[in-house]
Amino acid sequence: RGIKFIQGDMLSANYAEATAVYYYGTCSEDEFIRALIEQFKHGLRPGVKVITVSYPLTEFDDSGFFVLKKSFPADSPLPLSPGLKTGAILLCRVMPHQRTFM
Repeated sequence: RGIKFIQGDMLSANYAEATAVYYYGTCSEDEFIRALIEQFKHGLRPGVKVITVSYPLTEFDDSGFFVLKKSFPADSPLPLSPGLKTGAILLCRVMPHQRTFM
């Protein structure tokens, strides 16, 4: 109840109403991850949970926008990523450059 899943282009999605974002970025290129982080910085409200698998986004962004709340072991079910051992939960912080949402 109350959960809405959206499948689409993460770089053009509207995150204004998001309360949580799940990102399984195991095969993502570094350039895509950095572009996604910029999209998150301009589209996510403070306090939104970002759940990632493979690595926390703080490995790609040290601006303080994301706060790592929890890291946990996560065995990969995919044969493509046998070394995958980390999941993370991050919270978005209020940053001076962040847009104001109504």
